[in-house]
Amino acid sequence: MRHTLLLSSILATALVVSVNAQTWDEMTNGGGDAGDLAATAQMTIGVGPLTTLTGDNAASDADLFLIKVVDPALFAALVDTNTAFDTQMWLFDMNGNGIAHNDDRTSLFSGLLGSDVFTTGVNTGQTVASRLMAGECYILGITRYNRDPRDAANVRIFADSPFSGIHSPAQGAGALNNWLNTPAAGGFYQVTMRGVEYCQVPEPASMIALGAGLAGVALRRRKK
Repeated sequence: MRHTLLLSSILATALVVSVNAQTWDEMTNGGGDAGDLAATAQMTIGVGPLTTLTGDNAASDADLFLIKVVDPALFAALVDTNTAFDTQMWLFDMNGNGIAHNDDRTSLFSGLLGSDVFTTGVNTGQTVASRLMAGECYILGITRYNRDPRDAANVRIFADSPFSGIHSPAQGAGALNNWLNTPAAGGFYQVTMRGVEYCQVPEPASMIALGAGLAGVALRRRKK
């Protein structure tokens, strides 16, 4: 499968980042633009908490990342105010089925919390946390307003308003199949997260190789 067959260069970069910081950047760590469908979502690889996602929304772009939710009640994914455009945030399961959506949480910056209560959709009145399972990977997506996900029947997966609402999927909505609207580029974005870890832990052999390499670097530095 695509998510397990990653380039070794990307893995090596992700390993170094996991040692030095708990940030994943779609270009620096992912090796290129994050995909816009479940099958092409960018796998995050590392050890321990994943606290920050960064990237860039190009024209007609939707950036999807695979993250692991380890604490549904504590879960948070919030767009930082240094983000350069009007964002939308999306949460799907591994098959692209919708879980949660928010457009404007604070001004034009979107975000989701485990404690949020759905205001529309099939799970109205329930919390986001109630739809998540600890230790499972999910797809977190970022788009510019008003680029929205549709299913195979071209039906909107989530309600579009109120903009400040926390939306669960619409009745009968299928899995993510395509995106529509807003061909304009967005720009740089940054998402701060809580209750989240990297979706994939590096293979043991890669960890051993990384440890040996870092030990060698440390030894050379001590000899200088």
